[in-house]
Amino acid sequence: MRLYNRLDLHKRAKISSHLSLDVASKVENIFLNRLQSKRILVLTAHTNDPQMLEIQAKSLNKYLEFDFDFVAGIDLPPKDSRWNLAKGVNFDQFQRVADGNKIKLIEVPSLIHDNRSIIFPKGKSAINVPDFAMRCADSFQFMMGVIPWTPYSTVLYLDADMFPVVPIQEIPTTYTISVAGIKQTRKKLFKEFIYFWPGLVWFDTSAPMRNLLSFDLISRFNLKTDVGGESNSWIKALTTFGYGVKYLEHLQSGKWDETKVPGSVATNVNLVNWLKNDYRNFQGQFFSEIYDGKFLHYRGGGNWMFRDPYRELVNRRLLFEALEL
Repeated sequence: MRLYNRLDLHKRAKISSHLSLDVASKVENIFLNRLQSKRILVLTAHTNDPQMLEIQAKSLNKYLEFDFDFVAGIDLPPKDSRWNLAKGVNFDQFQRVADGNKIKLIEVPSLIHDNRSIIFPKGKSAINVPDFAMRCADSFQFMMGVIPWTPYSTVLYLDADMFPVVPIQEIPTTYTISVAGIKQTRKKLFKEFIYFWPGLVWFDTSAPMRNLLSFDLISRFNLKTDVGGESNSWIKALTTFGYGVKYLEHLQSGKWDETKVPGSVATNVNLVNWLKNDYRNFQGQFFSEIYDGKFLHYRGGGNWMFRDPYRELVNRRLLFEALEL
């Protein structure tokens, strides 16, 4: 089976400007290998709450019905940062969670934040953006390159407070769909600017031109995005050369309530009760989000909204209990 079986000769000629024959051959070998593998690499990055890592690990073990390896980057916040949830959070606390849940931990070096050109060598520095947003982009980009994708058929990127709450029995990417994620849009003059927020993204490991993939944010001139804005270039390249891109649906924070809970999630009465009683809700609308009808996004897990740490930790403990993991 050829890697480019859905591309005509003209498109194959065009893509050669992005992939040398040697690289294309390697990609095709990866593609053939993935047909014999259903193993998933799950990547995430955490900063300030070992409890969230435990929720994520246990929910993946319970609901992800495929063989997978779980790798978490630990990007400890600067001392006295406003989004710290507890004083003295350290790597050892995350390691204890990892030891009991078969998680591989990687310490994210602070150097990549001090010198962002290390992981974004061709990037244009965003201006007037919060430090925590840039740190998030740095960590996601770092995790993308730290583990080889070759042994896996699929890579799943998850935000630190994103986890499955119903069985995951199907993978949305295939050899015809290179990537599936949450569509984000911004207006650029009179055109729609499309990118992926990296909080929930499925990658087929045969997806080409990953050298173009950047999760940096954009904040310059007339265009501002959150983390992932620079992925627009990769999405345009994929669609130009005939590769499938799938956009997943989600229930957005502050725009849904009990009447819109997906049927598969509604069967968990304790979880629905937690959603209804989440202290962050406003005017009867749920603050947390549901992605693809399967994943719960706690939202604000990094405490970038600077909420009361004690109240936040209690709320997360109540969620842990509601999930019955």
